[in-house]
Amino acid sequence: MSRADTDSVLRYFTDDATIKIDNFAILGSADQIRQSFIEQFEQHQLSIEVPLVMAFFADEGNGTAVGNLTIERRLNKQGSKPVVSLVRSVDTFRRTSSGWRCNQRLRTTI
Repeated sequence: MSRADTDSVLRYFTDDATIKIDNFAILGSADQIRQSFIEQFEQHQLSIEVPLVMAFFADEGNGTAVGNLTIERRLNKQGSKPVVSLVRSVDTFRRTSSGWRCNQRLRTTI
């Protein structure tokens, strides 16, 4: 992913999506989510995330779904050793006119 992909990433989320990562403030608007991705690029970190365990449950009748993931995250900051951590991610989805989109993301470092 590059900086040019930031707007494309936002299509993954609904217009009213929220993101909560560890103990940081909740991101509750498209502008806050966009800014979060931009700030990650400005930190000059290489981030690699590999899903280790995935479970996805959909309720087609209600148009909702939940994805539970355990992710290995490897952060490489220039001039430092890689930092490896495990992350639990829960993405909640809603069916919209443009398909399934994430309306809530909760990520917690294990």
